[in-house]
Amino acid sequence: MGLKELANLAQGSKELRHHNSAENMVLKVPIMRKQIGLGPETNRYIKSIILEHGDEQQRRTNVKAIMTEWFMHKKHSVFNELCTQAIEFADENSPHKVPLEPFDCWGNISYKGDWVKVHDHWPHVWSWCYYAQVSKECSPIFFPHTDNKQRREFWPEQGEMLLWPGALYHGVDPLEVDFERVVVAGNLTVKL
Repeated sequence: MGLKELANLAQGSKELRHHNSAENMVLKVPIMRKQIGLGPETNRYIKSIILEHGDEQQRRTNVKAIMTEWFMHKKHSVFNELCTQAIEFADENSPHKVPLEPFDCWGNISYKGDWVKVHDHWPHVWSWCYYAQVSKECSPIFFPHTDNKQRREFWPEQGEMLLWPGALYHGVDPLEVDFERVVVAGNLTVKL
């Protein structure tokens, strides 16, 4: 089975929270932020690549916005560099040192009304997002399942990367402002 088939399988798979044996658990997990600002010129370049690819997913994924294909890091060095940054970030914060590699990496651009359905990235070890273009008026990324039943929200800054365990549910409410939010996201898996 190839990478594309695995990515499609992961998208269509059942969520762990709906498993017959699912139990509500309280678990402290890290959600980390790091300013890695690649600079305005690189961020504009990222945006131009995403626009060039267009909505290759045709809103069939959890991302209800313009979204590229899954393996941008294999086609564009700037996406591969972001994967490298994500691996370094994960290595700095992993409880145990394990060899990591990018599984997939994609870009998306959200306009007013676009959103991201609540989902997880299981079975990947780490998931990440890099914010190439964002404003404080944009909808935050949120994590709905917390110990006090309150969702946890993060308003990322431009040039910032967020990293969290891949099994953690997350989403983004519809964008309510006229703004182009540009995000690159991906998953890290254990290198076998």
